[in-house]
Amino acid sequence: VDYQNGYEFVYPSSWLADQRLYRRYAQRMEQRSSLDLPPVARSARRRAGTAGVGQYDPSSGYGPPKGNGEESISVVAAPIMAGFTLKSLGEPATAAQSFLDSTIAPPGGEKRAVLLDAGSRTTSGGDLVYWFEFTVSSESKGWKRHNLAVIGSRDDALYTFNAQCNDSNWSGGLRLSEPYQTAAASFNMISTNRKDFPESLT
Repeated sequence: VDYQNGYEFVYPSSWLADQRLYRRYAQRMEQRSSLDLPPVARSARRRAGTAGVGQYDPSSGYGPPKGNGEESISVVAAPIMAGFTLKSLGEPATAAQSFLDSTIAPPGGEKRAVLLDAGSRTTSGGDLVYWFEFTVSSESKGWKRHNLAVIGSRDDALYTFNAQCNDSNWSGGLRLSEPYQTAAASFNMISTNRKDFPESLT
């Protein structure tokens, strides 16, 4: 449960938090004076528009002990234009394909993304979220990953949950993909008492 950034989800009990994320956050805080925080937060909110993954570090990330990062669950929380709604992106499949084309595997790049499925659901808190399943591969580097993402917005923030693993692990059956599906299904946005956007995202 992340009360500062406003979301919650479950993850495998044997997994560990990604300490690199917390070290980067601490470094950013050391380089910044407290007098700079409010204007930076406000300008980031105005500047970001519908920005999401790619411009902000995840605010949380988890993976198996001694993992190489290929198996992971993470959440990016980024400022969004006031009044933004998921429906403005179109139907789930349309929004998902746009996300893949603009962020994950832009045309002309060396990565290839394939959308497998997409849909929507209402969280336990009553918020609409889109979910989509896709693969990302790189022929030149010889890897292929399977992803399950959930996106939603609340309190002028855009949330992008992503669970990923090696495609061979996912395709090995429900038993292997179940932790990722369970985590994605549990993702929920919650209320926060913050006065401005979280420091970690500015």
